[in-house]
Amino acid sequence: LMGVLAGTLNYARGIRPRWVFRGGVLVAALYALFCFRFVASLAATIVWQVPFTSLVYFGSAWALLSLPPSRRSLGSRFTGLFLALFGLVWLSYAVVFTSEAFPSLADFAPIIRQVALYSSHIDLILEMLLAFGMIVILLEDAKRETESAHAELAVAHQELKAESLRDSLTRALNRRAYNEGAGLEAARTDFGTVIVFDLDNLKDVNDAHGHQAGDALLRYFVEVLRPRLRPTDKLYRFGGDEFLLVMPRAHRDEVVDRFRKLVTSVPPMSWGEDGVELRLRVSMGAASFEGGEDLDTAVTRADREMYQEKRQHKLFDS
Repeated sequence: LMGVLAGTLNYARGIRPRWVFRGGVLVAALYALFCFRFVASLAATIVWQVPFTSLVYFGSAWALLSLPPSRRSLGSRFTGLFLALFGLVWLSYAVVFTSEAFPSLADFAPIIRQVALYSSHIDLILEMLLAFGMIVILLEDAKRETESAHAELAVAHQELKAESLRDSLTRALNRRAYNEGAGLEAARTDFGTVIVFDLDNLKDVNDAHGHQAGDALLRYFVEVLRPRLRPTDKLYRFGGDEFLLVMPRAHRDEVVDRFRKLVTSVPPMSWGEDGVELRLRVSMGAASFEGGEDLDTAVTRADREMYQEKRQHKLFDS
């Protein structure tokens, strides 16, 4: 009986079982001492036991049946119902054994006495049903834990997938993201402009100041562009020093002039303890597209234009 109470309260309310057991042992010890000292017959013992036993069963039933909707289940309803039936059976014992002392209960006693004659069968059936309800609760909990684990795995999978589509250095989208169409939903169904950027002096910075300086220059370039982008604009790192910007519903002439002024006027970044100034030297190429089918072709045209500008920069530098 104390196991039922402790398990129910722990499941339904999170109450530690050991406190229930300690209280139950104390109550049982006091009850046994009381019966040994003052109760002379089995009937009297049953009568005194009924209130406590019924209270335990009804309390356990209420704890399960009053669970919040988010935790309420078929198993908790069944188990709560069977516990309540156990409480009613024990109340019937009280009627049978107290009918002689209370004449008003005498009319009900014969009927309930017939029920009491089959108490062992009723107890067996209820115990089997109670065990069934507990098994259902265990299965439901196992299912809930499995579903929760699957949900966590799904979230982790989505996070890993999202991470795999990002460039770890600049946090821009990578070429795999472009190939899989990530971020291109608007561009696939509308017109727009693509711009290909290339950092002309990345190799020189790497050779002169080390790859950490080159990495810092790449991050700086992305930091310069990002505040000027709309939510629908997507920036991809296509290669070591090459970036692709996809801008749905943007007109080529307007955005090319704007970004050309940006990359040519941006101040140099300070690098290292000595404060070495690293300037952005960028070649650009742009092309318009009319929809998803034309997007890849536009990228090819923009890439070709960028290389033409890059060759001009090399000729000018030489």
